[in-house]
Amino acid sequence: MALAEGEVGEFKGGVEYTAVTTCLTVTCKLAGVGDHYVGGHLSLQAPADKLDSSQVLPEMKKLIKGREISTLHLAGKLDRWSEKYLEKPLFAWSGNTAVKQYDKLPDLTGGGALASTILFKLLDLNVDDIDDDTKFPKTEFEEREGAFTIRLN
Repeated sequence: MALAEGEVGEFKGGVEYTAVTTCLTVTCKLAGVGDHYVGGHLSLQAPADKLDSSQVLPEMKKLIKGREISTLHLAGKLDRWSEKYLEKPLFAWSGNTAVKQYDKLPDLTGGGALASTILFKLLDLNVDDIDDDTKFPKTEFEEREGAFTIRLN
């Protein structure tokens, strides 16, 4: 089953998503549990009866349940996202009823910074933890057009 906007899920063998236009998908490969993944499909709009962009990561975190993440992968329109949309969606509602929730649009966040922010939220880390080898895992970054991957070692 493909994850639509505003949905999260845990899957074996990978995560499939519906069309990604202005959206952002977050896929976590879990370490030590075979081929298991947790995914979330974030939207700039709040889909009817679904999770908005401020609710997707907390729901993913519940599914992860403290298990280790070996890989975090973001895909979509990374150049249209601000880390602020993870706290408050760009639009309330969707379609013809969509209402912009910001008087002044926040600065957009680059792929690497956005991926790092998402990783910090999923792992309950803060900036002070970067220098603490016991809290912050060693990471390897890979960026491609429309995608960003962090591998945790």
